[in-house]
Amino acid sequence: MSQENVEVVRRLLEAVNRRDWDAMLEGGDPEIEIVTLMTGTHRGHAAWRRLVEQMAEELAGFQFVPEDLIDVGQNRVVAVTRWVGTGGTSGIEVPDTTIGFVYTLRDGLVVRQESFRNKAEALNAVDLEE
Repeated sequence: MSQENVEVVRRLLEAVNRRDWDAMLEGGDPEIEIVTLMTGTHRGHAAWRRLVEQMAEELAGFQFVPEDLIDVGQNRVVAVTRWVGTGGTSGIEVPDTTIGFVYTLRDGLVVRQESFRNKAEALNAVDLEE
């Protein structure tokens, strides 16, 4: 199941990067919980969609470029991504930033996505170290 979970997360990130919100939602449980660094906790498909649509509006061309997808057991995957994009109104390039996520899956769907400032924090959240 572990490689399957990694593939679910990979497909989800690919869907976000091509702005295919329906495909993104297919990878998540209808009651998904999204925990962000800046805007707190969001629940459900509608809230998740609003969140990513808002990011797409504010940051033209933003992408979560996967650098590492790590199966950490217990139906969890740590995703280390580079966040790249351009300010939608300013046109200013967003500084190349690494963000860590911990995805929790059940029955092939993401039930929780939590954001972290970097890989070390994401790994620490699942009791691992770099």
